[in-house]
Amino acid sequence: MVGKLLKYDLKNQARRLVPYCLIALATALIVRLLSLGHGPVFSTLQTIAISVDIVLLIGCVLMPLISGWTYMIRSMYKDEGYLTNTLPVSRSSVYIAQWLSGMLGLLLCLATAALGLWIAFYSQDYQMVINGIVMTGKEALGYSSTSALLASVFFVYYFEMGFAMTAGYAGIVLGYRCWKDKPAKAVLFGLGLYFLGSVLSVAILFVYGLFDPSVMELFRESAEPGVTMIKSIFMLGTMYYIVVSLALDAIALKTLSKGVNLE
Repeated sequence: MVGKLLKYDLKNQARRLVPYCLIALATALIVRLLSLGHGPVFSTLQTIAISVDIVLLIGCVLMPLISGWTYMIRSMYKDEGYLTNTLPVSRSSVYIAQWLSGMLGLLLCLATAALGLWIAFYSQDYQMVINGIVMTGKEALGYSSTSALLASVFFVYYFEMGFAMTAGYAGIVLGYRCWKDKPAKAVLFGLGLYFLGSVLSVAILFVYGLFDPSVMELFRESAEPGVTMIKSIFMLGTMYYIVVSLALDAIALKTLSKGVNLE
């Protein structure tokens, strides 16, 4: 049943996210084409296109979060909620399907942002700068493969944003469990869970540093990041965001099992 719900939710997400991603990629392509021209007119148009493209690419990070949260509120707690909550499926199945569709939408948008940056700004003029950044990253993290480095950075950021998305979902479930001021309390719960998770990550990093001296160096003012330290932080951070996101999902599912207060 989760599969059928996921298919339905993905269609709803696609109607909002796919057009946005296509517009972002089209704008990136326009930036690239304008860079081939010469003269003040092309320079002005390129500056405008770059500004628009940067806004759209930043939106690729925010759009899936906002889209996922608003879709959950609309489909579970507002008018559509009367239909959703009468379906012959459990609330946990509905939540899991929406969470999965949100995470897949986030993956699509972040991949779009990465591709858009490459289309718009990659050129031979920046090749030496890019190579320098990549080499520094490979040395810092101990990677021999550029693909492995880029994939690692991408997925660390993906799971970090996935944690932010999950905090929002859990905040909505907790906030709409209240009788009054549901939207405001959903925002407060979401922000509270996000900041609590962020503070907890630093605390766990400190505790982990008690057993790994290379990580403890991070808390010293004179610390110089080494390969072991950075790689440990990347690995620990990824695992942390996955575990905490699943824990927030468990809290949301437990709360949903007690019932839903529709607006």
